[in-house]
Amino acid sequence: MTGFDEQLTDLYGPLAKHSEYRRGDQVRYRIGAERYSGTILWVIAPGPSMIEGRGPQPLRYVVERANWEAIPDVIWSSDIDT
Repeated sequence: MTGFDEQLTDLYGPLAKHSEYRRGDQVRYRIGAERYSGTILWVIAPGPSMIEGRGPQPLRYVVERANWEAIPDVIWSSDIDT
């Protein structure tokens, strides 16, 4: 594991072992009514929430939005357009 991978693990949790999409994949996705494209940076494994009082969380994707220099988006599988 690289130093960058360790940072992502600390921020988002462990990398999922199985997912429909992989790190480095280019995807199109929705947030509300808006559509974006970007590159998957990390696939968060399902597990407990990092927020107290919330239930277990499903698999999620951390996506670096194209032409956007801010915090990456965290999206669900259902947000990805096929």
